[in-house]
Amino acid sequence: MNIEQAEQATRAICANVESALAALRHPITVNGYGVLVDPRDELTALQRAHEELGEALHVYAATSWPNPSDTEANA
Repeated sequence: MNIEQAEQATRAICANVESALAALRHPITVNGYGVLVDPRDELTALQRAHEELGEALHVYAATSWPNPSDTEANA
């Protein structure tokens, strides 16, 4: 177990999640029929968010996470 590795992974995961949220944080424009005005914009945003979340999941799975008892003394 490596606390520094877990800390770096946590920072990377947080950055990926923030990037995913940023990709989705825009107005969704719908026309009078209730249909996306430019579906390509939404697809691009969804793909970017998907990539970022996929990377976060990859980092999570590759990390040897400490037990809560390993970090309680330093909290």
